[in-house]
Amino acid sequence: MKISYNDLMNKNSLPVKMLEHLDAERKALERRAERIRKLDNALVNLIQDGRITDTEDIGCAIAWLNHSDLEVWEIVNKILSE
Repeated sequence: MKISYNDLMNKNSLPVKMLEHLDAERKALERRAERIRKLDNALVNLIQDGRITDTEDIGCAIAWLNHSDLEVWEIVNKILSE
C-alpha cells in the first residue's frame, strides 16, 4: 500500500494504526524495563542487608516477575515470607 503525508492526518488510516501499535509496544517495554530495574535494586539491597542469602530466592523473584503482574514490593514480600 502506498502512503502519503496525508495518511498521517487520518487516525483511522492503516499507517497511523501501525505506528500506534509500535508506540504501545514501546511503552510496554519501558514499563517492563522499569519493573526489572526496581526488582534488581530491591534484590541488591536485600542481599546487602543479609535478608536474601540463597540464589533460589533470586530465582523465585525472577519467576514471579516473569509470570505475574505483581508489584515489586509484593514479590519481595512473597520471597521474604517463604
